[in-house]
Amino acid sequence: MKPYIKLFSLFCIFLRFNTYAQLTDNLQYLKPEIGGVGQLLQPTRPTMQLPYQMIRMTPSRKDYLDDEISNFPLQLPSHRMGAVFAIMPNTDSIITQNSWKEKMAYDQDLEDRSPWHYKNYLTEKEISVDFVPGKKAAIFRFIFPKNKEQNIALKFFQ
Repeated sequence: MKPYIKLFSLFCIFLRFNTYAQLTDNLQYLKPEIGGVGQLLQPTRPTMQLPYQMIRMTPSRKDYLDDEISNFPLQLPSHRMGAVFAIMPNTDSIITQNSWKEKMAYDQDLEDRSPWHYKNYLTEKEISVDFVPGKKAAIFRFIFPKNKEQNIALKFFQ
């Protein structure tokens, strides 16, 4: 009878450690914002992308401390600067070339960044932004307020 009690006790201890190992995930320590503010050099731009895939995105802004976003690039050829295409949600009734010069305010506390997902809320325009990268394509989702215009502007960079 005693060997069964010892075996049962060992099984319970093993089960306890196994469930603890499943609850702690190393991804909780992943912080893409680290290195986003450069004192002397240009800051690193943490991108949302799948490993070794071509689609990557980071919001266009001066650095991580900047509280305004210029646009959302659809493709970045470099992790520091440059973009091929950009997309910008807008709630104005008329979009002009000057609309691209507008910057969109956001709250850093509402920003959720990880390599596989980006989520943010543009406070002045009341627009929610979601981005999910894929192998050769990506998905942007913009949720606009119901009582305002719903426009998406595209831009090509040379």
